Amino acid sequence: MSSKEIDDLLYGIPTTVDYTDLPEELDEEDIPSERIDGLLNIINKEMDIYLLFRASFLLNSWGIDEGFNKMTELLFSDKISYLIINNLKSLDDTYKHALSSYISYWAVNSDHGNGEKARKKIYQPIKIIIDKANIQPFQINSLFWVIKKEGFYEYIPLLKQHLTKLLRYHMNMYWEIHDLSKFLLDLGFSEFINKIFYQNNKGLSDYGL
Repeated sequence: MSSKEIDDLLYGIPTTVDYTDLPEELDEEDIPSERIDGLLNIINKEMDIYLLFRASFLLNSWGIDEGFNKMTELLFSDKISYLIINNLKSLDDTYKHALSSYISYWAVNSDHGNGEKARKKIYQPIKIIIDKANIQPFQINSLFWVIKKEGFYEYIPLLKQHLTKLLRYHMNMYWEIHDLSKFLLDLGFSEFINKIFYQNNKGLSDYGL
């Protein structure tokens, strides 16, 4: 497979599409079976970790089980750090992208009537991603809407633990602390927020709250 063919599989947008510039956001009808087959070929035969991640990211985002399985395999291997860099902050955004792909996997499968099964499948991978966010700075707020709108409250204990660790060990992660605290406050967990801030000698105003 040539470099151009790989680039087209990983990044191409059909000329008829005008609603997104991101291949992970393509609608099902705009994803030809030949493209899926090409990406499956990559995850089954390719050794390059970046290509494996990008191919599994797309397939997972499109709700395809083989993509979910490969993404989860890569996640558990703990070898995917610094594959996608935030150009503005020079930070690792790999796990942020992985998180969004799992949420998309659930959303697509939910549209096909398999939401509950997918909801159970994504829990453990997302837990691992939240654990990673405890020790390195990347946003997990793409998870917030599905908790609030769809009632995925099984993640609340993980988020509370995450905020506790950020305030205790990573107080300089301003926006991570701000966004998560605001989200939990909006859900009605003001008693928890006030308590954990007090225990760490911080005030809400320290994080623009």
